[in-house]
Amino acid sequence: MFTKLDLHAGYNNICIKEGDEWKGAFITPQGLFKPTVMFFGMTNSPATFQAMMDGMAENKVSAVLNWPKIDSIKALQQFLGFANFYRQFIPGYSKVAQPLFDLLVKGIKWRWTDDHDKAINQLKECFKTQPLFVQPDVKPFRMPP
Repeated sequence: MFTKLDLHAGYNNICIKEGDEWKGAFITPQGLFKPTVMFFGMTNSPATFQAMMDGMAENKVSAVLNWPKIDSIKALQQFLGFANFYRQFIPGYSKVAQPLFDLLVKGIKWRWTDDHDKAINQLKECFKTQPLFVQPDVKPFRMPP
């Protein structure tokens, strides 16, 4: 899971902290301008932008970790739909999620147990640990013939 950025707009994705706009203010014949987003030329702009590219969106991770309690088939389907998108990055995903999938079998009565809580917590744990949250290795490599 990576932070998704619009690199075309680049620095304009980063808001200047409220109250600090005066630090980048400039005057033109049209008047005083106080920027609300980061721009080229500020001393810390490159380092701040690089840190943003290297990091993860903590609010996205916390959204997964604080997922609302699953109390219905629809809520379970929503969680599994989200988790399935990342299944290729979670070792043993099918085995971990199996108790949850068992609840979705037609004709099975909904009965949430500790096994289901354990499976949910195990999947949530995978979303905040390595290797799911690792930058790709961009070194050149050769595919075997």
